[in-house]
Amino acid sequence: MSDYKVYASKDYVDEIFKNMGFQYGKATVSCTANTVSTFNVTFAKTYKTMPIVTVTAGTSSPGSVVQEVSVSNVTYTGFTICVYRTNTSDTVVQWMAAGKLE
Repeated sequence: MSDYKVYASKDYVDEIFKNMGFQYGKATVSCTANTVSTFNVTFAKTYKTMPIVTVTAGTSSPGSVVQEVSVSNVTYTGFTICVYRTNTSDTVVQWMAAGKLE
C-alpha cells in the first residue's frame, strides 16, 4: 500500500463547510436482550440536506455484550438509534450529525 496526501486550498475547504451544521448528543436506550432496541432522536434544527449521522455506544464490552449500534430512518429532522445487545441493560449512545442547516 502506498502513502498519498490530499491537498486542498483554504477556499475549497471553506466552501465545503460553509453553512455546515453539526448537532450532537447522547441518548439512553432501554434494551431487551437479543432484540434490536430503538430510540428516536429529533434534531433541534432541521437540515436542508440529508445529514450524515454517526453513533457509538458507551460500553466496556463492545462486540460481546453490545454487539451492534447503528442508525436507521435518517431524515432532515431526526433518525433512529438501533442497539443489539445480549443482556437487558440501558445503553448510552453518543451521536453526531452533519449537514447543511436550513
